[in-house]
Amino acid sequence: KLGKYLGRPMEGTVSSDGSKAVIAALTSLQEKIHKLELEKEFYQRNFELVKAQLENLKADAEVALKAERQSFASKERHFESMVSLLTQDKQTFKEERDGLQVQLDTLRVKLDFSNAEAERLKAERTEADGLQKALEASLAELKAQLNAALSERADAASRTNSQEVVELQVELRKFLTAAAQDKRCTTTSTEDVSEKPAGTVLQQAAVERKEQGKEESQQQQQQQQQQQQQQEPSEKNLEAVVTDLVKLN
Repeated sequence: KLGKYLGRPMEGTVSSDGSKAVIAALTSLQEKIHKLELEKEFYQRNFELVKAQLENLKADAEVALKAERQSFASKERHFESMVSLLTQDKQTFKEERDGLQVQLDTLRVKLDFSNAEAERLKAERTEADGLQKALEASLAELKAQLNAALSERADAASRTNSQEVVELQVELRKFLTAAAQDKRCTTTSTEDVSEKPAGTVLQQAAVERKEQGKEESQQQQQQQQQQQQQQEPSEKNLEAVVTDLVKLN
């Protein structure tokens, strides 16, 4: 082995000193070689340990990577399902928004129509109020006219009756004056005989005038009643119209 390391065979020509030196060198070389082998074995063992650790780490990394990939795939599927659900929700919300927009437009149209209808009703109510006031004023005016007409008729009737009484008194006075003149021209016996017919004639004339006055007053009362009956329905109609307008308001 030494000859192999030295590159030449060992022969007996070498001196003892040289042999010792060579042996010492060889011994030192063997020790170095042994150390190197020990170091090699140490590093080999460390390498094997490191390699095993690396293999373990690699296996662990592969397992972790596989688990991570599975988790990522699961998360990806979850996210995809969430995206799909969100897309469906978005579509649903869009449809609901479109429906609500249609309802909102319909409500706006109805609101505009209601406002227009309210304005129309307000105008009609204002017109009805004005018409009611005009009718009430007309009714009050008609009532005033009716009361004035009735009072005028009553005054006319009273004036007519008083005028008839005055005429009757005038006629009686004329008759009495004529009778007095006749009495002056006749004798006392004739006066006794003629007084009774003269009084009878006066009484008859007064009775006839009184009856005529009663008949005329009855006719006037009947005419007034007929006129009142004709006017009362018109008043009732006006009051009914006003009442209907008030109910409508």
